[in-house]
Amino acid sequence: MEAVSTVYDKDFLITDNYQNLQETIPIPYINDNMYGFENMFEPIPNLTFGYGLYKVSIGYYQNSSIFEFYLDWRDSDYPHYYNGKNDIWILFDDYWQRCKICWNHEYNHDFDDTNSWKDIESNHVYRIWEEKQKGIRIGIQNTNGFKNFWKNCLAVTDYGNGNPRLFWSKHPTFTTTNYKIYRAVSSVSNPRTLTYSLIHTTVTDNEFEYTDQDVALGNSDYVFYYVAAYNSNTQSTSEPSNVVTTRGGMYKQNQLSEENKTDNIKYELSQNTPNPFNPSTTISFTVPNDEFITLKVYDVLGNELATLLNERKPAGMYNVQCIMNNVSSGVYFYTLKAGSFSETKKMLLMK
Repeated sequence: MEAVSTVYDKDFLITDNYQNLQETIPIPYINDNMYGFENMFEPIPNLTFGYGLYKVSIGYYQNSSIFEFYLDWRDSDYPHYYNGKNDIWILFDDYWQRCKICWNHEYNHDFDDTNSWKDIESNHVYRIWEEKQKGIRIGIQNTNGFKNFWKNCLAVTDYGNGNPRLFWSKHPTFTTTNYKIYRAVSSVSNPRTLTYSLIHTTVTDNEFEYTDQDVALGNSDYVFYYVAAYNSNTQSTSEPSNVVTTRGGMYKQNQLSEENKTDNIKYELSQNTPNPFNPSTTISFTVPNDEFITLKVYDVLGNELATLLNERKPAGMYNVQCIMNNVSSGVYFYTLKAGSFSETKKMLLMK
């Protein structure tokens, strides 16, 4: 059982205790195929899990797991509906390689009750909030209790077919209609600047994962991702999530996303988001042609402070992260130049 996301303790604070839980968990023997584990939030050496996203691997054959799935326990309503029980029971049929899972939420649980077991497919996610049977927000995830949740919710792992798989959760405060996924690629692990491109927009606000089938995992480029919540009614975007990194190579270079494949694309420099910001913000722009592009930041006296972009880019929409750690609060300007196009906008840093 391995944590693949940031993990929170019983007080909803980020903890290191559960983030790299990659050992085999001691579990009581029940019968040939059914096992359970408990001790949520217990101290070392009895700890098993906290509030987080976990990859569960069952059995090994020739150094590979036989069956894998995910447990997502990131619901801050959990103390209100678990009734003092937090056992997880897994029933695995090693002959047919089928798996069932049961969350024991009652003191006197009947394991012979077939309705208490839920089938789970390989590589699928078991989300604890979908099991809420009473109390508040039945069947709905609540992330409001977790400290700095949106800046810690995104995780990346292998889907099992060689592509990066992204997991995130509900934005705790933003009124969301969709989520937007952004990607940047670099040949180095710590680039000075990154240019992010929009690669996917979810259809609804209830989708929390995405597999990037344009990237093959491997030891080549460094691939960076973040997610932003979007409101189509107000055309507003939340602050970016945390950035996650993996390594891989592109199947398709310089592909525009479906939203960017349009004959009506034009030059446009958007207002940075968030604004005001501290210390990072995202600057978005579109260009209709393959051109040499510069994006620079200036102070109120016109002194150049940073060059965020200075290279040729194909037509499309881009998102560039601007981080201003070593300057004081105040008004700053950013200027986009692409061919004959030039535009400047103002942004406010508040520390």
